[in-house]
Amino acid sequence: MIEVVPCPAEPSVAVTVLCGLPKGDRVDYIIQKCVEAGAAEIVFFLSERCVARPDAPEKKLERWQRIAEEAAKQSGRGIIPQVSWAGEYVEALNIANQKELKIFLYETGEREGLDAVLEANKSAKSVALITGPEGGFAPYEADMARVVGLHVCSMGERILRCETAPVVATTAVMYATGNLS
Repeated sequence: MIEVVPCPAEPSVAVTVLCGLPKGDRVDYIIQKCVEAGAAEIVFFLSERCVARPDAPEKKLERWQRIAEEAAKQSGRGIIPQVSWAGEYVEALNIANQKELKIFLYETGEREGLDAVLEANKSAKSVALITGPEGGFAPYEADMARVVGLHVCSMGERILRCETAPVVATTAVMYATGNLS
């Protein structure tokens, strides 16, 4: 019988990062840094304010997966996180709704503090983090997230760049769940 030894570098929480598709090499940065921070899965999607509108993002998946593999090896991960394409925003909401804790990061309007939501849910085993593209989310997209039961959260008064927000949010989840001790 083969004994499976858990990898000490793997977090106790499975974080799915769902990002509005950014332009250029920001995708590479998001994949690399979120994998290093502990994300289990990274999913890109289109929302109203996405600047990037590629013809066939599915064709980029092989390259994106290779970036995730390299980052996983470099950081000593026990798994290679999956990178995928959800297509439209509604599908990203559907993916998020399959997780135990569902967080939509939004820079304006009525929001909960990310710290309070994480403190109240620190035993969650699966977390979805939805972050926006360069142009942020349209107000109706935040309303949709609220309607389907996501926590609409703030990370403070600063507005983070689209490539920084997913890394910071992933790190916050890792800290709140005891995976940075």
